[in-house]
Amino acid sequence: MTKASVVPMAFLSLWACLLTGCANSANPITDGSSSSPPLIGGDRDPHGCIPSAGYQWCEVKQKCLRVWEEPCSISSSESSDTSTWKPYRNETLGFTLKFPPSWDGYSATEGSFPTYSYAGFSFSGTHRPFELFKVVRYTKEEWETVRNNAQLIILSQADDPPLVCDGCCTEGGDRTGGGQFDVFQQERCAEVPQILRTFQLTE
Repeated sequence: MTKASVVPMAFLSLWACLLTGCANSANPITDGSSSSPPLIGGDRDPHGCIPSAGYQWCEVKQKCLRVWEEPCSISSSESSDTSTWKPYRNETLGFTLKFPPSWDGYSATEGSFPTYSYAGFSFSGTHRPFELFKVVRYTKEEWETVRNNAQLIILSQADDPPLVCDGCCTEGGDRTGGGQFDVFQQERCAEVPQILRTFQLTE
């Protein structure tokens, strides 16, 4: 083969490479993005839960769970032992309640008006400023007016008028506060029926 024929052959090889593509399979050129999906389990939230696997933190049960496999709420059977719950005592209205660990940091506020006195329970900070429930004592005159309100839960018949729960989260009822509660407040709202079962009058 003569030198005159080498150059055209090299030129033809280069031309064929340009037409068909000369990408080196060992070192592909990419734009920095990956077409492969992220690995499941490669992400963790501050509680150690893995969102990509469907896990989220459940405050009331203090663990990561999938809500479609296990609800983030305490059943009646699970809440029967309240020995570790923190007691709350109200001297003004004369009652006690117990709160589960998921209610740590709640606020208790007392108020008095011409027609009723109350103790309200809520969460502050980043949560919306709404009371989840109130324990109320109406005056006798006001009680005659409101006693047939189906939303009131009578806590004790020992007194006249009785102590009632007003604005309470009830089993099977609206636990969203009319759409005003955030997710955390809705979860706490679901626990109110169990909290009310610990209600006792003080001596």
